[in-house]
Amino acid sequence: MNLPGILSINYFKASEASLPFLQNGDIVDISEITSETLTPLLFIPDSCSMNVVEKHIEHGSVYNITIPFKIAGNEKDDFTLLTYLSSIAHIYVVTDKNDNNYLIGSKDNAQAFVSFKSKNDADAKGGRSISGEMTLSTNVFPLFAQ
Repeated sequence: MNLPGILSINYFKASEASLPFLQNGDIVDISEITSETLTPLLFIPDSCSMNVVEKHIEHGSVYNITIPFKIAGNEKDDFTLLTYLSSIAHIYVVTDKNDNNYLIGSKDNAQAFVSFKSKNDADAKGGRSISGEMTLSTNVFPLFAQ
């Protein structure tokens, strides 16, 4: 499954979540699992997508989720935020262009990992940006959020 039109990514600390036992296709009410305010990840519009590859194993399926994104510029605050997201477990709410909300990550075992790298074009035509990627392997997908 490939979702090319990701409109938003919001996040909150996984340690602040009270997640019940979840199964594929469950709908999670965000207000019931955390009192944290969702914080948006500001990325370049149309630079974000979500790719999900299902792999069948002996005891079910594993879903490998990849969400690449780009952030304009490469300011100190951007690096600070991405370092924070990559070092502490967060839960992400990803909204696609059809207004479907997906819950990505969990408190205990299925953690979303964030990696990033900076780009500086020598000729200044392409500008400065940060390329990021969120990855997650889980046996529970999709989880819908509301």
